Amino acid sequence: NLVRTHFRQISSLTSSQRVWYGLCQLLSYAPTGEGGYDKRITQRVIASYLGLSRGVVNKEMRRFEAEGVLRRDALSIQVFNATRHCTAPLYTKHA
Repeated sequence: NLVRTHFRQISSLTSSQRVWYGLCQLLSYAPTGEGGYDKRITQRVIASYLGLSRGVVNKEMRRFEAEGVLRRDALSIQVFNATRHCTAPLYTKHA
């Protein structure tokens, strides 16, 4: 029942909220330091995990980058103020 409830909550999110949720999950699953995750995790993998297309993930990540909450470098993806943005409930919009 717990898993079913979790999937139901995730499926009711907008694509933007889903991508943000996925980024927050990656910060704990594949951290590279404070507020970052390993860049080798591709957008295709993220999209598959979230049930979205790679194009949607790319579009949302570019938007987050333009808003200044996400930065890409050679080895990682950094999420600024991740502690504040990725706290429970994760189902709220990042901004």
